Amino acid sequence: MHLSDMTFGKEPNKLAEVINFYNKTKVGVDCADQMIETYSTKFATRRWPIVLFCKLVDIAPLNAYVLFEKLKVDGA
Repeated sequence: MHLSDMTFGKEPNKLAEVINFYNKTKVGVDCADQMIETYSTKFATRRWPIVLFCKLVDIAPLNAYVLFEKLKVDGA
């Protein structure tokens, strides 16, 4: 996606195109992480399948909420 060496900003503080794109889009990830951490099912365990399962259980309600809101707005 970012194949050019384009930079943004003034000469001393140039930002690469990739970094500029990341800074513009990281808000969505931060918001999703904050929403997931509010109601988390995670607990202390050393078994990675349990950790993976809890992470999936945490992400599923957020995905359901996003789909619900999208369908409510579209009127489908």
